[in-house]
Amino acid sequence: TFDDEAAIFQMSTTLDRETHAALRLQRVFRQKKFLMGVNKLVQKNKQRRNIVRELAETEATYVKNLTEMEEDFQIPLQEMSILSPEEINKLFANTGTIRKLHEVLLEDLKKRLQTWTPGQRIGDIFLQLVPFMKLYEVYINNYNNAVAFLTSITQTRVRFHMFLKHVSEKGAGHSQLFLDNLLIVPVQRLPRYEMLLKELLKYTDKDHEDYETLSKAFEAVGSTIRLLNWKKKMQDDNVIRHHFVKCSLKSPTWCDFCGGFIWGVTKQAWKCESCEKVAHKQCQALSANQVGCTATSDQVDSPQRPRVLKHTWSYVD
Repeated sequence: TFDDEAAIFQMSTTLDRETHAALRLQRVFRQKKFLMGVNKLVQKNKQRRNIVRELAETEATYVKNLTEMEEDFQIPLQEMSILSPEEINKLFANTGTIRKLHEVLLEDLKKRLQTWTPGQRIGDIFLQLVPFMKLYEVYINNYNNAVAFLTSITQTRVRFHMFLKHVSEKGAGHSQLFLDNLLIVPVQRLPRYEMLLKELLKYTDKDHEDYETLSKAFEAVGSTIRLLNWKKKMQDDNVIRHHFVKCSLKSPTWCDFCGGFIWGVTKQAWKCESCEKVAHKQCQALSANQVGCTATSDQVDSPQRPRVLKHTWSYVD
């Protein structure tokens, strides 16, 4: 009948409206989901770029610190003959070589930032860096001795003390304390890379073209840090402490640690019973704990004086 046909037409129209409404909801949902996905990718790319920017900025500061160490301290101390070449090496080790390495790294990071795209790669830069991180072994193994030597000569050498005072007063803003802080900067740098690479990996999708290389770089940097720590531990576990006793000197004598003249008549010096090095009172207090004795284990392993090992040292914060 006409009424039945009208009812069917109305039901069909209602179904069409519901279908269209459902389709519109689906389109809105898909659009929203797509926009959320795009926004997530944009945020990840932004985070990646911020982390790489932090890498570049901290790298620039690091290179600046190494340059200051060389230009404000190392070169003047050598040119003014305040420290001998051997003493310069004892204090600064291979910081010059390390600086050149990181100048190259800094330039690479700057170039990647200047040409940044969502698919930009960073992992390959650090994979290329890893083999050269072995340079840090020399510096890290020398660090404790460098700090002890710095403290010793600051207290016992007038020319060195006056030089530090002059550098501070001329406006460079450096002092003995700041030089001490500069010396520890290379020790702290490698763990910083591991931390930032881990953070970068967190915001890199597994299908990103940098993910595989970045993962390898992160693992390689971490393995290198653990290897350097292990080598430092092995060195420290086999270094013997000095065993100093007071002694009198029968002839003019210079301190074996700071190079300064030892003044006085009787009981004015301290001598290691094992390696026979002679030191000022101030120098022996520092050297007993921080600088290894050069005596062999046969000279110190005895029932009267058992072998004493240095504490384990680690350079990761």
